[in-house]
Amino acid sequence: MMLKYNLTAHSWYKRVYGLKEKWCPTLSRDFFSAGILSSQRSESTNHAIGFKASKATTLTEFYTIFKKTTNRWRSKEKHDEFTCSKSIAFTSSPLSRMLKHDALVFTLSLFQNFEKEFGYSMATTSQMIGTTEECLLYKVSLEDKPWSAH
Repeated sequence: MMLKYNLTAHSWYKRVYGLKEKWCPTLSRDFFSAGILSSQRSESTNHAIGFKASKATTLTEFYTIFKKTTNRWRSKEKHDEFTCSKSIAFTSSPLSRMLKHDALVFTLSLFQNFEKEFGYSMATTSQMIGTTEECLLYKVSLEDKPWSAH
């Protein structure tokens, strides 16, 4: 297109074309992005701050909302840190050495999430269902749900 429309001497088009790997999905296949598109990043940010700016939003309005949001985050973080420092991880299952260690180093909420996933891993079965030179294919399922997608 640069040649077809004689844009090779135009500085703006040259600069944009030089950055094509950043905006053209076909040319950015070699870069890991976890499948996240730039629009998804901005949608995620909008969700995180609980506000979607529009063209009519002034910089002052945006700053005020952003400041309130960061203050809310910091307050929640302080509360979580206090709760974590005064809490001891409790589990209904016998603590393995790994879980004992994790209870000491993880935050309470992270430990609870990890323990739940750890429990799922203890209740799974795996069965090899195929193999090639490059790949081993296993079916992993929860014991009480033979075709679960976990």
